Amino acid sequence: MANTLTNRKNRARQILNGLNFRFLPDEKLETLEALGYYVGFPCPLGHKIRDKNEHWCYHCVRRIQGNICGLDVNYLHNVYQEDARALLNLIEIKEPDECWPIILPKDNNLNASVPKRVNFPSYRTGQMDRRTDKVSLSKAIYTFTWGDVGSMRVSRRCRNNWCGNPLHMCSSWNRADVLKDFHYLDLEINPKKLLLMAKRHRLNLPIEDLIAMSYRPTIANPQDVDISQKYNGE
Repeated sequence: MANTLTNRKNRARQILNGLNFRFLPDEKLETLEALGYYVGFPCPLGHKIRDKNEHWCYHCVRRIQGNICGLDVNYLHNVYQEDARALLNLIEIKEPDECWPIILPKDNNLNASVPKRVNFPSYRTGQMDRRTDKVSLSKAIYTFTWGDVGSMRVSRRCRNNWCGNPLHMCSSWNRADVLKDFHYLDLEINPKKLLLMAKRHRLNLPIEDLIAMSYRPTIANPQDVDISQKYNGE
């Protein structure tokens, strides 16, 4: 069993090392183009820098690599808030180490092996004539709790297709790392937080400092973690 787990972690790290992450020394347009990025549809935290091939959000990947998983419904970008809240209503929230059952409305086929796709914003939304895209339920949950990985796949460590616990989900960016608890989790609407978020959205300001206030004291803000050497071979 130990050898199997070690082999799985080694394989996950090999996949991670093969991914094409490029550190951005600045966010100037010419730098983005030279390194294969573009300005696209915002992620749940409002960032817009995406990879040209897989369309993942640059800042979300940095967050995922910092092993940060959390959600404050008040601090989601406004284009995601309505759909994220609707999605949370389909999940029975339990303890962090438990599977969270997905409970779909009765008109859905509950005997299916996997839940049906749901309407949720994605990187394609900016090029479409409707507000949301069709994505897998696990991809939508991962997007607003871990981060936006564009066209990359999301899977479940627990192998339970009807589990909605984000801590049981992973992408190629975090297959090797297992997180046992959320760094922050606030599912209640807070008018004061909403006002702060609305003000920052109007002024086009980043929200990392608002989110960082909710982190546990031992957790570092992923924006403060220097991963340039790891990915640029410096």
